[in-house]
Amino acid sequence: MDVPVSYRERGRWVWNWSTVKHIFFVLLYLLVIQVNVYLFGLNLDDGDNSLHSLDSYGQAVERHSYQPAQDESCPGGGGARHYRTPHGTLFKARALQYSLEPEVDILSDDDWIIHLDEETLLTEDAVVGIINFVSEGRHHFGQGVITYSRGHIVNWLTTLADSVRVGVDYGSLRFTLKVLHKPFFSWKGSFIVANAAAEKKVSFDHGPESSIAEDCFFAMVAYQLGYSFGFVEGEMLEKSTFTLKDFVHQRKRWMRGIFLTASSSKLPVRYKMGPILMTLAAFFLPLTSLNIPLGLLCPIPVKPSLNIVCAFIASTFEFLFILGTCKSFSVRRYGVLRHCLLVVATLGCSFFILIFENIASIMAFWMPSETEFYVVKKELNFRDRQSIV
Repeated sequence: MDVPVSYRERGRWVWNWSTVKHIFFVLLYLLVIQVNVYLFGLNLDDGDNSLHSLDSYGQAVERHSYQPAQDESCPGGGGARHYRTPHGTLFKARALQYSLEPEVDILSDDDWIIHLDEETLLTEDAVVGIINFVSEGRHHFGQGVITYSRGHIVNWLTTLADSVRVGVDYGSLRFTLKVLHKPFFSWKGSFIVANAAAEKKVSFDHGPESSIAEDCFFAMVAYQLGYSFGFVEGEMLEKSTFTLKDFVHQRKRWMRGIFLTASSSKLPVRYKMGPILMTLAAFFLPLTSLNIPLGLLCPIPVKPSLNIVCAFIASTFEFLFILGTCKSFSVRRYGVLRHCLLVVATLGCSFFILIFENIASIMAFWMPSETEFYVVKKELNFRDRQSIV
């Protein structure tokens, strides 16, 4: 019987079948990137090549800059301080539900709502994608890609770490929304395009359990009610967390919120399989991560099939980081050499950031704490906040 040989033998690295398989899967995913470039039209530059220019819409769209409203009389401002939802929803979900109340809502059923975070910047491609999505009228909800590397980068470590989020947007998010038309693995809380009538019907008022990851719970309820989802072409721009502390608390809130969604009795199991799988992966992350140091320090013979599975999982994450970096950092802007260095730096960062992901998992599942909605501060100067459309 052929016994597998470890990656390291007598203190030195050796080439063996397991190493070759791992490299093969990495190269395979690099090939997948090239296939995506040609089959799905991924543009690894700045996103300047939209299907239609904004100018093609004539006077229908006005170019403008925006500044977030500070008037406390606006919906969600000072008038909402004493508002309570019928089901006791809290935090951001409460504010969103307040805007849908009949005495506040000014939208007709045919209107469309665009959800953005406070630091989100529009691009021309995103505006064109939204107009095309709404004009087609095939789906009730849609979402597109968000990148985190434009403009001034405050924290390179967290920005490179968020490359995987961009990869996920172009991977599972695009597949589930564009092909399945269902938010199987949930979606983000920003760059949401929603039909007003559908959003009012789904509602954000589902109790405290929906208040931590309101976007995830909302998506699962809409999924259960049979609404159709689509993918919005174009991208919007946001900032990564400025500190590692915010990074950990952000991930902790996501993990905890998705867990509350997965464990909710209000959602049938068949509509929340995605959050359930995501919760299991996050819960066991500290244990599965031990495979990396233990595999190097205390290697044991395992079946080739297990090596293939482990290599496949590792390569999947590496592929998502690489794809996200290629989409986030333009070759045109950074040059070929710096672009390649950023890809290498991202792969190195992926192992380092895994430590902080584990800390977030331990805080979310393994340490008792009160449920809270941690607000990540991303204060920007007005000049940096201006839309580029």
